[in-house]
Amino acid sequence: MSGTHRWVRNGTTTLMLALVATAGAVGCTGGDDMDQTFWDGQLPLAQRQTIEDYEEREEPLNDTLRQALSQAGAGPLTALGESTMSACGGGSGSGDEGVAGFEIEGSAVRGAALDVDTVRSIGDRVLGGSGFTASTEHGDDGSTSLKWFDEDNGGYIAVTVVPGSHTGTYYMSGCRPSDGSTSGPGREPPAWEARTQDAQS
Repeated sequence: MSGTHRWVRNGTTTLMLALVATAGAVGCTGGDDMDQTFWDGQLPLAQRQTIEDYEEREEPLNDTLRQALSQAGAGPLTALGESTMSACGGGSGSGDEGVAGFEIEGSAVRGAALDVDTVRSIGDRVLGGSGFTASTEHGDDGSTSLKWFDEDNGGYIAVTVVPGSHTGTYYMSGCRPSDGSTSGPGREPPAWEARTQDAQS
């Protein structure tokens, strides 16, 4: 996985979506600190939802969320890159030595700033019935980061609001096993993600 988008627990609260807030690269701790991502799931890797099921059922929730944010006033969304898939598991923090898996690092988008309560209401409506656990963090810059975690399988969806600037959203799948149909990392972006890319080209 690319180091520009990945964060790890470092003993202090980490504000997600720094990439979205700055539209630039974000550093990571790197080295031996990459032992446990804060979005890792509680279930053993082999018992988690497969990456294929995630792509079919859970990842498209990002499209629903983004459309709702856009319609609520975020307006046209600007893509800050496309999603990627990388190999994980077996010593990369999953706790399952020898079990191979895959992880999707989602695309990031940004639009106009929204009211935080509006974002929370939309997020709870879109994601509340899908087993996510919600949390909120406040940044020193006045930003608010709303996050919905899949505690069992890992991964999260996050929306950050920077008042007077923008609303940004980003997601990670967490490390998931394969049902055998995914042979290696790399994939074509989903059609809904490609629409966002095409809309600004």
